[in-house]
Amino acid sequence: MELILVRHPETQANKEQVFYSEKDYNYTERGQIELNNIVSELKELDYRVYSSPYERALKVAQLITNNVVVDSRLREINFGDFKGLSADEIKSGYPEDFIAFNSRHEDYTFPSGESFDNFYKRITAFIDMIITNNVDTIVLTHGGVINMILRRYFKLEKCYPETGAIIKLKLSVEDY
Repeated sequence: MELILVRHPETQANKEQVFYSEKDYNYTERGQIELNNIVSELKELDYRVYSSPYERALKVAQLITNNVVVDSRLREINFGDFKGLSADEIKSGYPEDFIAFNSRHEDYTFPSGESFDNFYKRITAFIDMIITNNVDTIVLTHGGVINMILRRYFKLEKCYPETGAIIKLKLSVEDY
């Protein structure tokens, strides 16, 4: 089966390097170009399409197909108190947390947010379902989710995709 992971197009928050989870920002000019490229490349594929519930990913999925399966497990990690802050603001205001979350240690929990352990478990449950279904699939989601999938299933470290990235993978039930 083929699994296509797609990171949503660039938003204003991505451009400003602001941490955000459920809040949606408008696409930038670059994001509009990425949106068009994603849709043109994937629209003709007869794949099952899953999307994060967040508008920045869901909008793309809905332009690819009318049969989008929205799955809350595909949402970005909940950054808690870091929502709306830049990396520099977190580094200066929460230096110990900055080091801890950059290490991606499974025990780390964002203040008033989500733990990496919980994030890992929900992403793993989703991908395990995809592997079991064994159907060609497109997943519209976020950089952190894609990073977690590539780390867990493909043993790749620090694979944080650019906005608008399309990553095509071959999976076999026997491999997992």
